[in-house]
Amino acid sequence: MIVHVRRCNNGYTIRVQAGFSKISSPGDSSISAGADHDDGLGRLDRRRDAFITCADTLFLQQGFERTTLADVVDCAGGSLATLYKLFGSKTGLLESVMEHRACAKEDRLQGLVDRGRTPIEVLEVLARDLHERFLDPAEVALSRVVIAYSLENPDFARRFYGRTIANARAFLARLFARWQDEGHRLNTRPEMLAAIFLGMFIYDLHTQAISHGASIPATGADLTEKVRFFCIGAGLCQAPTASGPAR
Repeated sequence: MIVHVRRCNNGYTIRVQAGFSKISSPGDSSISAGADHDDGLGRLDRRRDAFITCADTLFLQQGFERTTLADVVDCAGGSLATLYKLFGSKTGLLESVMEHRACAKEDRLQGLVDRGRTPIEVLEVLARDLHERFLDPAEVALSRVVIAYSLENPDFARRFYGRTIANARAFLARLFARWQDEGHRLNTRPEMLAAIFLGMFIYDLHTQAISHGASIPATGADLTEKVRFFCIGAGLCQAPTASGPAR
């Protein structure tokens, strides 16, 4: 098992694991003690990460309503008392799971940018990720739970928006600003482009969640066309010509 420990731009610490099946306890030798020591993570931080990763997997495998906090503790180790201390409730754990997901996606996109990928390539990766999310029945079911809790609990809705959607939009705005600094002549403000791009795909996800899959999802070709159309309108690439595609 490979474990990577890192911190997102918002300071939130997450652990990404390859081949995850069950989180080991802090003393398990399968988790690199050196990584834990080097990053200065305390036992409580490691336990938080384990709870979040296990909850993420269980919410998708069993569904949010059918997963109990005892299930999460059985998977991650620790105690219910520690879980309540860290998250306050099952809803608080759900919020942290969704933030963890947004943070991991942000890190992946930043890696693509740092490796010199073009705006179209980066945005196509994001579009595919979002597309796969709203096609996955487990993901849609989890999104439906988030929508329901948001309607019932305005405080939850505000926290969820601030920790996920608002952070994602701010990250995208920074990407657009970076591309602008690199010479792309954007046709509107980076913040506006971020809101428009996310809106195109959040609409699809929410439609799937509310309609229980009745809506017809976009194809891969549709996604490519949508991203390229957006990039042309945003000023991130030139319109296609008779001799080739958009650049």
